[in-house]
Amino acid sequence: MVITTTDHGLLRLLQLSSVSLPVGGYAFSQGMEYAIDKGWVTKQAQVADWTQLQLLQSLARVDLPVLRLAMAAWATRDEARIVELNDLILACRETKELRLNDTAMGEALARLLRSLEIETPFVRLEDISFVVLFAIAATHWQVEFDSAALGFS
Repeated sequence: MVITTTDHGLLRLLQLSSVSLPVGGYAFSQGMEYAIDKGWVTKQAQVADWTQLQLLQSLARVDLPVLRLAMAAWATRDEARIVELNDLILACRETKELRLNDTAMGEALARLLRSLEIETPFVRLEDISFVVLFAIAATHWQVEFDSAALGFS
């Protein structure tokens, strides 16, 4: 695949994946601060283990599969499926803190997408997942799944 700087989808993906995107993605640590405070994580190797566990268990087995399914559902405007996937991803958040992390980022992304005049019909949900909204944005900008997954990760 040849990618040029004029590729609109790539530019939007870079925007969506940017550390400066005002959704708080870099303010949340998936519970690592708590684990450090409790003394569960005290060494560099434990930080590496924690990070690897997050990548293998949460990202690879939950977030990315739901991202793929949500992108496919949004491509066909299957609103019922989007709601199901939103419920599924939030049910997979094992703690109140993890769920709050996801929904706070989701609410922030919803505000950003509305400001960009991108259709976000699911903001009426009480809790909206960042994963689902990322999928909606990536689909809107016609970003292929592999690229979206890389940007999400």
